[in-house]
Amino acid sequence: MFSDKIKNIFGGKSLSKRLAVSVFLISCFTLGATSLILFQSYKHFVKKLYTSQLNGYISELETVLEEMQNNQDLLNTSLMTKWVESELTISHYSASAMLVSKDKEIIALSTAFPLNLKEAFALIPEQNRRVFWRDAKGHRYIIGAEKIYQNEDPNGYVFAARNLEKDYKKMNNIFIISLWVSLFTSFITAALSFVFSSITLWPIIRISSYIKSIKSNDLHKRLNPEEWPAEIRPVANSFNEMLNSLEDNFTRLNQFSSDLAHELRTPIHQMKIAIEVTLSKERTSSEYMESLSSALESAQRLNKLVEDILFIARAESKNTALQKRTVDVQILCEKIKDFFALILEENGVTLDISQAKGFINADGNMISRVLINIINNAAAHIKEGGSIEVSSKEENGRFIIAISNDGPSIPEESLNNLFDRFFKLDYSRKDDKSYGGSGLGLSIAQSIMHLHDGFITVKNIPGGKGVCFELVFRAEL
Repeated sequence: MFSDKIKNIFGGKSLSKRLAVSVFLISCFTLGATSLILFQSYKHFVKKLYTSQLNGYISELETVLEEMQNNQDLLNTSLMTKWVESELTISHYSASAMLVSKDKEIIALSTAFPLNLKEAFALIPEQNRRVFWRDAKGHRYIIGAEKIYQNEDPNGYVFAARNLEKDYKKMNNIFIISLWVSLFTSFITAALSFVFSSITLWPIIRISSYIKSIKSNDLHKRLNPEEWPAEIRPVANSFNEMLNSLEDNFTRLNQFSSDLAHELRTPIHQMKIAIEVTLSKERTSSEYMESLSSALESAQRLNKLVEDILFIARAESKNTALQKRTVDVQILCEKIKDFFALILEENGVTLDISQAKGFINADGNMISRVLINIINNAAAHIKEGGSIEVSSKEENGRFIIAISNDGPSIPEESLNNLFDRFFKLDYSRKDDKSYGGSGLGLSIAQSIMHLHDGFITVKNIPGGKGVCFELVFRAEL
């Protein structure tokens, strides 16, 4: 492609080569243009200078003619020719001349005069005339023609010419030399720019090599920004931030793999033991039924665990389709209260939804699952006689659903990990199977909120009065 050809011309992928080629081209253009401008300026100056000299030549010639006492001397051809040759042609003007009578007869003529009569008479002026002229061979001249007066009457013409060929050759030679000097200077400048740019870009090569050397088991390494130039420090800081993120994600992945293996091992181990015990000897039908029920319970737990993991994976990859609609928060909370009625009543826990009002644009089933997971998590940690309250409010253009309980506060070091997969608090009531879980409930809830472009926050209520979860829906909802 054309763009690829341009890149190859400018040094391909090497920044140093690109810079060197760019400097070379810019220098060539700049110095060449400068040489051309200077040449044209000098050429214009030379033309003005030679015009001025020719005017001086003609003025001197006129002065001499005026001093002749007898006008008849103008008709003395041999005398005038000798005078022209001896006095003017070899003078400091380096010019030649021709005198013509008013009847267009040649009175005197320098041997080096370039014009013939026809060309000369074409220059006979009404007023003074100065022209730059080329002969058939391409030689350049400056020509001047002026009338000669006697008693204020025209009495002839004087023509003067100067050969400019040597001067133009000198100017052209100087111009060509200046172009070669410009080219050489540009080449030297480009070479120096390549060397110095390579030295300047050396830290980038070093940092690139250092980055390449970091493997999965070296994620703890960091770049020291102080060791790098000021322009490279933002890159070093950004790379350190990326390493922090990678190390954190890698640690989480390893922890997730370990936790997943542990969670899968428990139901599988239970099924294995139940089957082995059942097959160890012949049993009655009721014993077989009891063993199969135990295996089924483990299989269901395993199936739920797999479904939860798949749901989180789909949610994080944004592959879950939401069926959004206008949801009445109060009606949604009433359904959830009915769902928990028996369990909460048995444990003496109250659920207050009187302050949950308003409307949101969301997937009702998904948000219901979020609320169920959080309320179930709260119920697992509060004592008998405790309470859970669901309320809602609008704040800073956002709609917030708050779920608070009067259970024990969560350790500050655990707040940031509360939504991690398989994370469990040590003091949960694990002996009660009605609240048993895999530690994925809050992680699923956060994933659902992310699908709605929202998020969940959690904080301890001051004074050790419980914990508050907040579902934050963005303004567009």
